[in-house]
Amino acid sequence: MQCVSRAGPSRTCALRKPWPISPSTALAGYRLGAIACLNVYLHRSGRRPDAVWERFALAIPLLFGRAAALLDDPAASRRSEVIR
Repeated sequence: MQCVSRAGPSRTCALRKPWPISPSTALAGYRLGAIACLNVYLHRSGRRPDAVWERFALAIPLLFGRAAALLDDPAASRRSEVIR
């Protein structure tokens, strides 16, 4: 299999193993969750009204849960989870 990019042919391509999720990725999830909490607070207090944050607020617990799952089980990054 040959992979071609803008820089030209590549010797390694999609056959590489997936890179492991590091704790910094979990930290990024926590940071996004904290920022979302602030934005939802600003929306609900009337300081920065934006109806999108009311819908996004439902996803905040999932952000924190996913970040915690990545810290508990690093292999969780390779599994896809279906949310019903």
